[in-house]
Amino acid sequence: MITLIDDLARLVHGRGGTPLHDAARMADLTKIVQDLEVLGYHLRQANDLKQLHLHRLVKHWQQTGHTNRQINHLLTALHWWADKLERGHLFRFEEVTKGLYKIPTQFSNPAWTLSKENSLSDPHHQNVLMLMEAFGLRLREAMSLALSRALPYQQEIAVVVGMASGQHPRRIPILNNTQRNLLKTIGTKVDHTRLLPAKSSLSDFENEVERAAISARLLPLQGLRITYAQWRYRTLMPHDCPMAGGAPTQFLRPESRERDRNTRAKISAELGLEAHESIRDYLG
Repeated sequence: MITLIDDLARLVHGRGGTPLHDAARMADLTKIVQDLEVLGYHLRQANDLKQLHLHRLVKHWQQTGHTNRQINHLLTALHWWADKLERGHLFRFEEVTKGLYKIPTQFSNPAWTLSKENSLSDPHHQNVLMLMEAFGLRLREAMSLALSRALPYQQEIAVVVGMASGQHPRRIPILNNTQRNLLKTIGTKVDHTRLLPAKSSLSDFENEVERAAISARLLPLQGLRITYAQWRYRTLMPHDCPMAGGAPTQFLRPESRERDRNTRAKISAELGLEAHESIRDYLG
């Protein structure tokens, strides 16, 4: 009969680590299993790990004289265990440890969303921001969008050459009713060939929107594109990207890392990223 230790050994070995590294990892995991048994939890397989166990383990370690450094070391092994099951994003480590343990990350998340509080009073300005968030467009791309090419009944919108600061032409899918209803609503309020107010130039209108966003403290506008990218990642993987609190890429299984690479490439194409831009700035 396969025991929990056997199941964990299966996760540890054969992943390219040195024998010494694997032995150290197994020692940490064995300690965790032993502590779970002391607490009365006799897990049958690695996949049985739950948030409750995290709560009880941390409390047990604190009550039995473990130092913060020792607890952090064990939590790192516990986090590795959860991530190998692709469930690391479901565990709320900081919530349980009250700041004792923090998963290292290089990234803060500049994504933000429009709401009743986060909005612009001018409907022309607000229309542009809503298109940026819904389709991951740059400011000038949203202003230049030919709505006649993006009617709700189509499957995609087209970002046209010359309208996007020299970007290559690209097509962005229309995936849900929220996007379709937005196009329908904006299309009924403005000229289908022009999102800008009458007699406004592209440059003047761009400056207007930027000034209005600064006054309303809706910055950075790039955050709306980041929101789109993170939403697309979640629908394609399907779990949050690292910048939004998901498991770091290095903790994914090999097959999931391949899917992660393909997903990032797809989102990069939809965003129209230039050579100097990195999808890591959007997803982590």
